[in-house]
Amino acid sequence: RIEGLKTDPDRVGMRKMMDIWGIGRASAAELVYQGYRTIDQVRRALKEEILDLNYHRRVGVECYEDFLEKMNRTEVEAIGEIVRKAVLENLPKAEVTIMGSYRRGKQECGDVDILITDPSFVRETPKGFLGRLVTRLEKSGSMAFHLTNAEGLHETGTDSSQSPPTEESIHSKKSAQVLIGHNHFSSQMYMGVFNSPIHAGKRRRIDIKFYPYRERAFAIVFFTGNGWFNRSMRLWAKRVKKMRLNDHGLFPAGDRHNVPTPADRLPMEASTESQVFDLLGLVYKEPHERTCFDDVIGKDGVRSVKFEPSKSE
Repeated sequence: RIEGLKTDPDRVGMRKMMDIWGIGRASAAELVYQGYRTIDQVRRALKEEILDLNYHRRVGVECYEDFLEKMNRTEVEAIGEIVRKAVLENLPKAEVTIMGSYRRGKQECGDVDILITDPSFVRETPKGFLGRLVTRLEKSGSMAFHLTNAEGLHETGTDSSQSPPTEESIHSKKSAQVLIGHNHFSSQMYMGVFNSPIHAGKRRRIDIKFYPYRERAFAIVFFTGNGWFNRSMRLWAKRVKKMRLNDHGLFPAGDRHNVPTPADRLPMEASTESQVFDLLGLVYKEPHERTCFDDVIGKDGVRSVKFEPSKSE
């Protein structure tokens, strides 16, 4: 029966549709319902104008094979070095780090995730910097497509945008910054497609983030991953320490919006990853050791809290 499910045409089609970047389960099911089960069928329908997809999903269709192909560490490093040099041209003190599966030591990576911090920008980041950075990368031929407008993409089925993000939206897009209460924590985020410097014609997914320097330790932990390890840390913070942990800091519980005022609601300070673990009373794990939910262990030997899915976690 299990083998039958693996070869069921609709299920196979669902998996192939969900392999298109920007297509979630609901949209994949709709495409299968309309009779699309392969990328060639989707491409043919787009060419004949039978099917209509928004800009971001069209990019996913065009780069389908490239996005599914894993990069080796050499290629990830080459992309990271291009971004690093572009950043340092304007911010010579900046720290540019490749995050995600690369930092966890994986030999193959699905995308490139880059974190920028700068000791000159402790509480906020320079307005519009990522937009200007991406513009330079685009002019040098490194950027293939912008996907910034796909930040927080939801399966609403109502997004009919057919246009790429404008330069203005990349420079000042509100959704690329984080609002906490009435204070502006100006972390900046960009999503795009990078032309591979190693394999001509290949396009690779890239995320670039710029965080205030005081938040760097929390951002590094969060964007190193993996996802299950992060979820376990957040649950530990909430249930054991009665705190709220995210990529910006560790906050007292009870303040659902993480408003950093008055003084007793300010996030706890940490300048290194190990200090974040110490604040939570957790055994420090090297990036390559953060592989699953149960890798989170208290210093008293207690393993991660029991996972009980809920809408808020």
